[in-house]
Amino acid sequence: MEYCLLDLDRRLTALERQHRQQARFARVTGYDPAREVVTLDLDGQGTPVEADLLHMAAGAFKVRVTPAAGETMLVLRVAGDGARLLALGGYYNGARPSPSQHGEELVISGGAMRLELRHDSIRLSVGGTSLTLDEAGIAAVAKTLSQQGNTEFSAGHVKSSGKRIDHSHSHGGIKRGKADTDPPN
Repeated sequence: MEYCLLDLDRRLTALERQHRQQARFARVTGYDPAREVVTLDLDGQGTPVEADLLHMAAGAFKVRVTPAAGETMLVLRVAGDGARLLALGGYYNGARPSPSQHGEELVISGGAMRLELRHDSIRLSVGGTSLTLDEAGIAAVAKTLSQQGNTEFSAGHVKSSGKRIDHSHSHGGIKRGKADTDPPN
């Protein structure tokens, strides 16, 4: 009987140890995009451990988020022998804060680029250039706005520096020859 109790205690201790290691947090130390494998510091001592990277969406609509060194990820051991590890998306911490404090928006940011999707608007910015789409229309802020191809306006008007430059504008001081006209009215 004593042997059975000792054996049961040994097995229970082993199961508890396995259970504690089923899900843990670890910091990213590297990433191999060709293999979709992330290298992690699982024990906090810098010992590298590899885990397959799980993506948010890998079906018809795909989302790929590249892990960054220092990011904290949830690491899960696959049932069975527990040798296979899966790393699941990071969470924000002091070293890697959230790109937004707004509760109901999707923000994608990286380097100078930022994309904000809200219920009523979309805003894309890169450095000092931005494009906003909302109920009021489309607003662009840029040093230069370039376009290839034709531009057609079926209604409304076009203004430059507060002056209409569409079919309704006129000039005074028109003279024959090479003389300049007066500025638009």
